[in-house]
Amino acid sequence: MARPRKNEDLEATADRILNAAEAEFGTCGFARARLEDVASSAGITRPSLLHHFKSKGRLYGAVLQRALYNLRVRIEQLSIAPEGFVAMLEQVTTGLLAFAEERPGIPPLVLREWIDPSEHGRSVLDEEFVPIVDRLEALVREHGAGVVPADFPVRDAVLALLMSHIVRAAAGPTSPTLWHGDPAATTTLIRAMMLGAAITTETRS
Repeated sequence: MARPRKNEDLEATADRILNAAEAEFGTCGFARARLEDVASSAGITRPSLLHHFKSKGRLYGAVLQRALYNLRVRIEQLSIAPEGFVAMLEQVTTGLLAFAEERPGIPPLVLREWIDPSEHGRSVLDEEFVPIVDRLEALVREHGAGVVPADFPVRDAVLALLMSHIVRAAAGPTSPTLWHGDPAATTTLIRAMMLGAAITTETRS
């Protein structure tokens, strides 16, 4: 049985609000973001926005939670995959780059929350981001079994990959000045880190 049209309209409006708020918070941060601007971008009034999200803090937490949930879903989709460790690495890293390009408000949002934690977002970041790192680490260990040395610092490499993506995407106009190469060079770098470690281990043994 189909859901009432009213519920569909409410969900569509909530999605528009979250999309507009993701862009606003990503650009301005929590303190400087204005609910009036979010509402205007979503095509509704401020009172209508507050009908969906009771406060600016709740809206901010909802934006951050949805963003990190979407990132986890994307990683799961990317991990269904290609055969071979190198193919998996390339698919995941290029997929993360594409995600940052599709959702440009997310990287600065996450970066700001690390640098200047808010009471509304930090708990969400702590709860949602750690599972993302855990999942990526598990993927590398699973697909890289027999290729990546057991003592290789996989978690550090995963964090280096994520931090590189987040900082690069959040840098905005400064990005081309700091990173002269193609963004996809990160794929080459992370592959070299892990496979280089494997080659070094084989040479020493």
